[in-house]
Amino acid sequence: MGLLNFGLQKLTVYAYKTSKRTLPWADKIEAMYNPESYSRKYENVFTKNQGIAIPGSDIKYSCGNPDSLNIKLIFTDTGVESLGMLKLFTSKTVSERVDKFLDITTKVQGGMHRPYYLIVEWGKLSMDCVLGSVDINYTMFNRSGEPLRAELTTVFKEDVSLEKAAKTANLMSPDVTHTRRVKEGDTLPLMAHKIYEDPSYYMKVAESNRLDTVRNTEPGQTMIFPPIKG
Repeated sequence: MGLLNFGLQKLTVYAYKTSKRTLPWADKIEAMYNPESYSRKYENVFTKNQGIAIPGSDIKYSCGNPDSLNIKLIFTDTGVESLGMLKLFTSKTVSERVDKFLDITTKVQGGMHRPYYLIVEWGKLSMDCVLGSVDINYTMFNRSGEPLRAELTTVFKEDVSLEKAAKTANLMSPDVTHTRRVKEGDTLPLMAHKIYEDPSYYMKVAESNRLDTVRNTEPGQTMIFPPIKG
């Protein structure tokens, strides 16, 4: 185990070539420093049905707009990162870090004709998304005019399939099929407990996913949780 491996989990943006976002991911970028905060916005859209010469109106639910995730990322070129440890031979310039971020989140990929599908993960946060916008503010420069610090104000837009949206909207029942993406620290018994409120169903989950062993899971893997037959 290296000196730098203290178990610090970095906010990571994973890039995938398909909307299902199944392993393996095509590329990823880790935050140089974890954000101090992030914000999420949820929005419902309603319509008004109002008759002629009638003062009142009937407000009806129309749809829910995709959720948004706002995060500020900071890239610096000080030669010091990862809990203050000096990485003389692996440091990247601010421009290289920004270019890497833009390549993953905005560049149209060959064969896809669009940018990558993304997942932003950090702790309990896991969001299937695309980049909505990014504002880049360079605040420090060396004598040659090369940036030494960049602040990226990002807005990620949730990207959820119709199937997944239907399940999360009103079908959170153990009697329907669920799909879940394995996150760091997840185990089959723990995930079975969250879905079925009974960890003993983990063997059925393993069989449904054709796993050779209940330990054969890794972060990013999509698992199917079949319905419980009464």
